[in-house]
Amino acid sequence: MLATQNLTAEQVEQLHALYKDLVKFYYDEVKGPIIASEREDKEGRFSIVAVIELRSAFDHMARAQTVMYDIATEENNVPEGIEAFTYCTKNLDKAHAHLYRAAYDAYDIIADRIIHDVDTRLSDISQGALYTVIPDASAKIYAPYDEGKKLVSRAKFKKDVGSKSEEETEFVLYQGATNKLQDARELLEANMLSILRVDEERKKEADERSKKDRSAKIRSVLVPLGTMLLGLLLSYIIYISRS
Repeated sequence: MLATQNLTAEQVEQLHALYKDLVKFYYDEVKGPIIASEREDKEGRFSIVAVIELRSAFDHMARAQTVMYDIATEENNVPEGIEAFTYCTKNLDKAHAHLYRAAYDAYDIIADRIIHDVDTRLSDISQGALYTVIPDASAKIYAPYDEGKKLVSRAKFKKDVGSKSEEETEFVLYQGATNKLQDARELLEANMLSILRVDEERKKEADERSKKDRSAKIRSVLVPLGTMLLGLLLSYIIYISRS
């Protein structure tokens, strides 16, 4: 790497490595959740937040690049008293932080939508039908779903962290929580038709039992009543025949 007016060749090489890591992070960890959140986001809440965070990330990247490539701008790129290399690394770190927050916001949208979907589906079915179709629903749906919700709730309060390593740890935690929620939703959706069918069959069976019970209750009233009326009629006939 060639040196620039403000940076040594070694510093330029280090900055290029940081820049490559930043681009790789975007493609590996940020772009996917953003696209997924756009599909999940029925209310259009994410777009503005994404634009702000991504714009801020790009702005910090551009500030560093104006120094890295000696690009003349109307702004004073490096504030007085700050070393050019330090200025570039700080801006690339800030760009990284904005990309993290963009991904966090994307996972927020995804997690909220999944929680809404799972809650809605669980309210539409009986637990009996669920466990008939998925006998281990406690382990495969309820446990990961509840754990995912707890992790998401915790992660939402940990977006602003004190160090890059802590940031990476919390980001992985948030990814894992969202994946757990996604797994629970996918399993539920894959079996939803079968669960609804079981519920429908049980409802029909319950209706048939209810009809039989009503018929039995009616018979239990009508038979004694009929017997009583018949007895009265016979008594009356006998009485008339003797008169």
